[in-house]
Amino acid sequence: MPVSRFGGYKFNLGLAIIALLLPMILLQVGTVPKVYGQFYSGGDFGFSLSSPTQVGCTATYTILYLPTPGFTGSVVESASGVPLATFWKGAFLLSTRMVDTLSVNGLSTGTTYNLTVTANANGLSHSVSTLLVTPSKSSSDSCSNGLIASNNLPVPDFEMAVAPTTTPTSAVGNASVSYLLTYTSINGFAGFVHESVMNAPSGSVWFFSSQRAPSYGSCRVVQSNCEDVLTILTAGLPSGTYAVVVAATATDGSPYHTLSLTITIP
Repeated sequence: MPVSRFGGYKFNLGLAIIALLLPMILLQVGTVPKVYGQFYSGGDFGFSLSSPTQVGCTATYTILYLPTPGFTGSVVESASGVPLATFWKGAFLLSTRMVDTLSVNGLSTGTTYNLTVTANANGLSHSVSTLLVTPSKSSSDSCSNGLIASNNLPVPDFEMAVAPTTTPTSAVGNASVSYLLTYTSINGFAGFVHESVMNAPSGSVWFFSSQRAPSYGSCRVVQSNCEDVLTILTAGLPSGTYAVVVAATATDGSPYHTLSLTITIP
């Protein structure tokens, strides 16, 4: 490396050049724009509702979720504005395109519902609203086997009916009340109907004759009627009048039907 002498001092020319250029090199490096993955530290998501597939007084929606690049979050779904809404997932981890299914049941004929679906994740909340319209009741559209929208063909379904048994339906002077439930096949429906009770008096116990265990029952409908007996034990229950709801649903969740029973406990 070349060396020069100035005033008695040895001067290394190569080192001097490096010393002069080094601050410039550092300056250039320091001013290069730093690119951070801003999409990877937050992000957002969106979703959309499909048009409903409607049969009788039920409706099914497909929900499409699309996150922005790098978004990851636990999504919790909810719905309002309809009697009963069930999500296939309900809660899930979203990081890529995701599809879910929403089933709406328990609708009434001739009614317009304002359905709102909400999804929350990472402190973010998004909602989509849509109108859901059911047809007026007629002899060909009983909300059990009726059709909504054109070009739909009849689908297998069942009809649900209730009648008092020989046991009085009034709880006055009785330790229990019983009801006969009848399920009738429509359009070739065949399969199990699963029964449950809602809004029963606090502390009450009920049985379906099809099951020895309390609370739940099932009835197999095979192109004919299927009968089951619901018994609600009333002894010792608080006084009052109760609107008890009996629900029946097919194994795959649809069709779904309910009916109300009025029980008075003195």
